[in-house]
Amino acid sequence: MAHIEKQAGELQEKLIAVNRVSKTVKGGRIFSFTALTVVGDGNGRVGFGYGKAREVPAAIQKAMEKARRNMINVALNNGTLQHPVKGVHTGFSRIHAAGFRRYRYHRRWCNARRSGSRWGS
Repeated sequence: MAHIEKQAGELQEKLIAVNRVSKTVKGGRIFSFTALTVVGDGNGRVGFGYGKAREVPAAIQKAMEKARRNMINVALNNGTLQHPVKGVHTGFSRIHAAGFRRYRYHRRWCNARRSGSRWGS
């Protein structure tokens, strides 16, 4: 844990989504929250975390800790990814070949949830 806390100052943290989930029981509904976060250093190390708790701050904190623990190295060459990436959203899948620029596309993927609409909504 000391190794994780030492690197926490140089890492960039981003909250992607917070979701409220309810469970219906005999006495009513029990609400809980989930959070999806991304942590990275900007040089090819990135980690995703998913946390669940009864309150939003606790869910975010759990997700950040899991993201720091599950960091992987991604091969970058002059700001481009060196392997194909497959994205799936509501039954639609898209494969981006190796070498696409990460900044513009990643921003679009992160904002897709907020700006997109679904059938029947």
